[in-house]
Amino acid sequence: MEAASKSLVDFAIQALAHASSLNNIPALAQRGAVSFELFLGGGPDPLITRERAMQNSLFAAVAAAGALMGLYADDPTCRPSSIAEETRKRSVERIPPKSKPAR
Repeated sequence: MEAASKSLVDFAIQALAHASSLNNIPALAQRGAVSFELFLGGGPDPLITRERAMQNSLFAAVAAAGALMGLYADDPTCRPSSIAEETRKRSVERIPPKSKPAR
């Protein structure tokens, strides 16, 4: 990457975790996205994912890609503690992520 040789600071790419990007998560991670952001509330309505089944699918896809998931939960109706507990339970059962190639 040309940008990497010219950069004076470390940088990373964050991508959107949403139903519209679910099938692209592996490719986005492979191309350099190191984390994904899941909007639970408080952000632009088209970006918010409220359906628990879709949230679970997004968590699974991000974990399988070996990336991190960030949560944007600026909504009093969301209960991040219950989501964190669900994530913890799932992480105990998950297969370790594939190792990423060195950059």
